[in-house]
Amino acid sequence: MRAAIIRRYGRPEVFEVVEAEVPAPSPTQLLVRMHASSVNPVDCAIRQGSLRFIFPQRLPTVLGIDYAGTVEAVGSEVEGFSVGDEVFGFTDVRTGGAYAEYAVVEASGAAIKPANVSWEEAGVTAGSGLTAYQALTEVLKVRAGEKVLINGAGGGVGTFAVQIAKALGCHVTAVGSTSKRELLLELGADVVIDYTQEDPFAARHAYDAIADCVGNIGVLASRRLLAPGGRHVSIASKPAIMLRAQLGKLLPGPAYQTMFVVPRSSDVLVEWLGKGEVRPIIDRTWPLDQLAEAQAYVEHGRSAGKVAIAIGA
Repeated sequence: MRAAIIRRYGRPEVFEVVEAEVPAPSPTQLLVRMHASSVNPVDCAIRQGSLRFIFPQRLPTVLGIDYAGTVEAVGSEVEGFSVGDEVFGFTDVRTGGAYAEYAVVEASGAAIKPANVSWEEAGVTAGSGLTAYQALTEVLKVRAGEKVLINGAGGGVGTFAVQIAKALGCHVTAVGSTSKRELLLELGADVVIDYTQEDPFAARHAYDAIADCVGNIGVLASRRLLAPGGRHVSIASKPAIMLRAQLGKLLPGPAYQTMFVVPRSSDVLVEWLGKGEVRPIIDRTWPLDQLAEAQAYVEHGRSAGKVAIAIGA
């Protein structure tokens, strides 16, 4: 099979597409013939080596966490899946493996792809969609009627977060650039703040919850923005954010937290996708051979929504 590997940490150019052996599934895994994956900021951070002390890699290795494809083999202990099933999900960031024509994935994190969702749409959904869902429902525990600020709303996680927060009945203020304003309104944002035209963090005690998908809202700024009893979660994959969250625990006032998504499926998110109530936003698609270009594009913060990687037919 063809696989994009890295032999060392570094810039996007460290990717090489090589011939590799097809992996064999363990008793709890599925072997998936890959059709699509995506580029997440955490994929870039792992490739750079900035998370090597948290998620060390045994090099050379195949990165990539999002997957969508067809089940080719089923582990002996797996129930609920059969050869030929069309599935999507994401792998543990410590194992990756999705930037290849075949990947082994834990069955517990896989879901059946809704028929109305394309391979590319499924391939960009799980990591970002579940990050947004878990941030809003499990960390922030938002409730209908609450005012939620989503920073970086035009990115991969942000576009899902806007839609999910609206589906949960929240009033959503989305922070994004001028070019993403119309998209954010289309996705349901009640208010869009263009950070190139005004200070998005000038409000005082205006929000019940903050989902920071960029990682540039500090502890003190968060406390100014949040109402009493407010909650903050930073989703950005940066070591400095984790240190900031530890500092936030030492200070009185609203909760300031960070998170890493847990690789498991969500029946609610799958249902929303199937009904079209939440939809993936794809900025553009690259083939596996151009993975380096795709990661460079994401690193520069240019994408509106997600970047897909097309792997097979």
